[in-house]
Amino acid sequence: MSAAGAHDEFGGEGSQDGADRPALDAGLAERYADQLQLPGWGEQAQVEIARLTAFVVGAGALGSAAAAYLVGAGIGRLAVVDGGQIAIAEMPRQLLHFTPEVGMGKADSAAAKLSLLNPEVHVDPFPADVTADNADVILMDADVVLDCSSRAAVRLLVNDACVGSGTPFASAATGGYDGAYMVVRPRDTACCRCLGDGVDGPGFGLPSRSAAGVYGPTTGVIGSLMAHAAIAILLGATDPGAGLLRRFDGATGEWSAARPSRRPDCICANGSVAGNV
Repeated sequence: MSAAGAHDEFGGEGSQDGADRPALDAGLAERYADQLQLPGWGEQAQVEIARLTAFVVGAGALGSAAAAYLVGAGIGRLAVVDGGQIAIAEMPRQLLHFTPEVGMGKADSAAAKLSLLNPEVHVDPFPADVTADNADVILMDADVVLDCSSRAAVRLLVNDACVGSGTPFASAATGGYDGAYMVVRPRDTACCRCLGDGVDGPGFGLPSRSAAGVYGPTTGVIGSLMAHAAIAILLGATDPGAGLLRRFDGATGEWSAARPSRRPDCICANGSVAGNV
């Protein structure tokens, strides 16, 4: 089922007759008891999200938080895409990975922890980097995609694949104390190419890790909001803020937001990447 289809069908608690609404078994009702009480969630939403698939690109700091909350919420299937290995310098912020696993693949490490977190969710590790040659194929089964790579070059590849397929997605990055993210609904909002970022560094106007370091708590804030964006896209229970580029200053706790305009020469307007690379 597409994300759009899920959004159309979801109407919150009491949107269907009791006879038509599927029931959760006792074990699932206990697991999800607290979120079932949320306005606009309810049993129907819980059943619906279990039918859907999210892809998380990048199993580092942002991906650790985003993937954990999606799996905890009961997404039906989660694919973790990352061709990298765990490094000791990443331990302060990449909370799905443990020190004895340094040197292991991030995708497999993350999938193992996530499967323990919620055995009801099917977690698929994809130990591969997203490239221009494989992006369309890797992401083709997703109802929603979260780009948690914090790399502008990967962001543009994910952007092009999702815009081409019409798949909603969110992309995020951090640098220093700051973080930023953007939610894109293809054909409805500006996309990440409209920002005019090059392929170097994290993009979004953020400093590089080599220049400014990375503040772990900021990655947790932004990664959690990525999970929120995915759930909002899939279920329509809340507003994901599509089309807004949001930035968080971790040093002051302040937020800012801007709404980029769609560029008439961009892939999201004319379907071609020519002149945008």
